[in-house]
Amino acid sequence: MNEKELSKEINRILNGYVFVHDEIFKFSLRKIIPLPGIFKPINYESHYKKLDFLQNKLSQIIKDIPENTDFFRLLKEYAESLLNTILWLQNICEKFSNRLSGVKNYPKSEYDKDMQTYNHSVNAYRNLGIRLNKLYKELEGFFPFSEN
Repeated sequence: MNEKELSKEINRILNGYVFVHDEIFKFSLRKIIPLPGIFKPINYESHYKKLDFLQNKLSQIIKDIPENTDFFRLLKEYAESLLNTILWLQNICEKFSNRLSGVKNYPKSEYDKDMQTYNHSVNAYRNLGIRLNKLYKELEGFFPFSEN
């Protein structure tokens, strides 16, 4: 795959991850007023499965990224950082799913620690994304990306 194709594939995975993230963390009255039968609870198991699909796909793409240019090296670093973020959110989903099914408790202190690590991971992939977008625009201005 060329630079554009790899970038588009990774962006599709990013969009899938952002969708799941927003489903879990977006503002909702159901989080403030949990009325049974009126508001649906968050389906952490379903989100876990979606994230599992995304992380498997991203892991495969990472293996296919060559490291022969600065762009590809940064793209790979970005993809690995995004993968780490997806894995952290998947870990949180698994713990909530286990908690809700009564398998294992998920104490608030552990959740707070996981969220701190997750948020750090989010910031890391976003910062790399800013650098990657800047490099992409610079390279595109100098020459069109290859078709091979």
